[in-house]
Amino acid sequence: IAQAQLTPNEQAFLLADMAWRVDRESAARKYLRKLDVDAKDAARPLSLSVVLHHHAAEYEAARKLAEQAIALAADDAVVLANLSHWQWDSYCNAQVHGTDGRVRLDAVRSYATEALRLDPGSLAARKYLWLALLEQGDRPAALRTMTGAYELEPRNRDLNLAMGRFLAESSEPAHALPFLERALGWSHVDEERDEVEALIVAVATGKPVPRAPACSSPAGEWR
Repeated sequence: IAQAQLTPNEQAFLLADMAWRVDRESAARKYLRKLDVDAKDAARPLSLSVVLHHHAAEYEAARKLAEQAIALAADDAVVLANLSHWQWDSYCNAQVHGTDGRVRLDAVRSYATEALRLDPGSLAARKYLWLALLEQGDRPAALRTMTGAYELEPRNRDLNLAMGRFLAESSEPAHALPFLERALGWSHVDEERDEVEALIVAVATGKPVPRAPACSSPAGEWR
């Protein structure tokens, strides 16, 4: 059986995506430096470059790359999920600088909703749709979005933590305990374990859990 050969752009995206997932953004950017930007398969690596450039505060470069990516593949769920990530980051950046970024939330929802129409299994799109809904105050819709993600990957540590925190902040915090206990059991990061343990104690003792700002959400990357 012949094996499919990856194009240079596909190889670059695969390597960059793996590096980014383990917080090696400088390595990810190196993999993306030599793209054939006119090829159809450049859309995914370009969309990842959008996120990375925005993280490096290169906002104009990110915007131009987003235009290139969407022009090449407006019907690619991975591209759209990455652009929803970019718009979420842009919203959070506006919050930090005290400017009105609410229009960004509409863009997050638009990109993420279309990504999910194309690929209902996109956890990244569900994450950013959830965050936008949460920030806009639509907690029932946010919960439905998060529950859909959980049904896809119930053993995802970051997702269990996000579900646990969300429910801990709700009117029925006891429902958070199974999720928080799983997140604690799967975490090996001391700072994260301390946070989860504190949430478990608060829920178990009936202490109110204040709502964390969405831009500092411990949702991780549901992927």
